[in-house]
Amino acid sequence: MYDEIDFMGIRLSSYCNLDCKYCYQYSAAKEKHNLFKDYNALNKFLIKLPLAENLKFFLSGGEPSLYIDEVRKACKQIRKVMRYKDTNIHFSVYTNGTNLQGILDLMDEGLLDSFYCALSWDGLHTTKSRLVKNKKYTDEFFNKNIELLGKQCKKYREDINIRTAATRDTIGELADNYKYVLDHGCTRWEYYIVNDESAFRDEEYLDLIKDQLRKIYIMARDNNIADSLCNLENMLYMYFDEPNDYIKQRFITCRHLGNTLFVNPTGEIFPCALSDNITKVYDGIKFGDIYNGFNKDVIQAFCNDYNTPPSCGMIYKGEPCKTLHCFECAVTCKHCNGSLNKKSFNQCELRHIEYDLFKEIFIDSGYKFSDEIMNKYKNTHFENLLYNTKLNPDLPYKK
Repeated sequence: MYDEIDFMGIRLSSYCNLDCKYCYQYSAAKEKHNLFKDYNALNKFLIKLPLAENLKFFLSGGEPSLYIDEVRKACKQIRKVMRYKDTNIHFSVYTNGTNLQGILDLMDEGLLDSFYCALSWDGLHTTKSRLVKNKKYTDEFFNKNIELLGKQCKKYREDINIRTAATRDTIGELADNYKYVLDHGCTRWEYYIVNDESAFRDEEYLDLIKDQLRKIYIMARDNNIADSLCNLENMLYMYFDEPNDYIKQRFITCRHLGNTLFVNPTGEIFPCALSDNITKVYDGIKFGDIYNGFNKDVIQAFCNDYNTPPSCGMIYKGEPCKTLHCFECAVTCKHCNGSLNKKSFNQCELRHIEYDLFKEIFIDSGYKFSDEIMNKYKNTHFENLLYNTKLNPDLPYKK
């Protein structure tokens, strides 16, 4: 593990001007203007890592659009690593939309890669799930972001991923939200499941989301834009191939862990953004810091846990599980159940509904996905085949 790092993240600040009900950060952390400052130390650390040819670098908050100058500074400082490493760095942010224009300006400057950026928008009635700190942030305010992106920023509207949380507050309107996105000229969208949401064990919610997903998949198929419905990517992978048990486990656990690292404002290193020590699921997994390197014992214990078989046995109702897109967050499982692979089973029924609808609406109807997305899925397959379960002995460990 960690033979190649293809995703890095850094929390520029934990401050946020919203307080979403499902947010993984503690509310107190979202009140702190604690800026990351030591780019010299960060770059020295990055140069010691086995960086991939293409490195996706996530500039995180809090809310990064509140710190446009800091985002600009981060991009310019971290780019210096490319003088010493054979890597191409693609910077991205995930914004709540309260300063979307600022983010678009950074794209215009060539600092942010629009394809890797995402806009959080929880639908036509976003404020159901967002506790705002400023009364100007109304539903109308957030909805105008979709209009801005679709009508006024045409060069980015097919790149930026619009993400809608699927929660008890939003699932009844998911199809209407997707239609609104399409009606305004945007195409790249996804719904995502909040990891500890237990609603999807409830028949009422399962029936509701099944109806919503059927409408969404049909809209994507009939408009010939299924390639841009991001939820389908992993379903493509599982349908068009028969991966071995190890690769199945990689998908069911988390295929991002093991090639991802995240740095907080004080320079501490974590497996991912969700495992930072300001989050509600922090479980003491701190890999080290950018000044002294990795704690080998901690990272080895993490790797050992990651490589244990999932508690579900990859079995569903007595049959081999086919939902390789299950993605029940490993870090959340660690916090709630004591192990990265000890599942809470909050998503099993939902993921099988997705799979059945995917097969019915796309596969059985003969829908043809583009060569581009099929090649992308094949590349993902190849990357996972190359993945090494053993910990890289050549990382910069503490002495």
